[in-house]
Amino acid sequence: MTIRIRFQRWGSKKNPYYRLVASHNKGKRDGKNKEILGGFNPIVDRMRTKKSHLFISRIKYWIGVGGEIKPGAALLLHKAGLLPPYYKEVALQRMGLHVLEYERRYNDWMEKYGDIDKQNQLYLKKLREEAKEV
Repeated sequence: MTIRIRFQRWGSKKNPYYRLVASHNKGKRDGKNKEILGGFNPIVDRMRTKKSHLFISRIKYWIGVGGEIKPGAALLLHKAGLLPPYYKEVALQRMGLHVLEYERRYNDWMEKYGDIDKQNQLYLKKLREEAKEV
């Protein structure tokens, strides 16, 4: 049996939390697993960040013994710097997105929402200046 590195869904309705696990390829998504390799919370917190924690040494071990990496897990591991960009492209293709389309969507999102902290700082600066004038 081969081992797959994939996500296991936890949390409640409309409040997901994902564990990164090493499990058998025939097992269910939320079934038994060999080992927990980390976690990922996709819900943005007050600081506008998504939290994740990874046990890097164990992930490297399972990749070293031939663990197959599922597309969603590949994207997270690429962002963590554990996988080369090739895996990102393969993961996006498996999910039905071309890399250029993904980059375009990401850039559009950054144009619309990316500078939120900068906008908040400018707004606060404007309020302070108005308060000084009064």
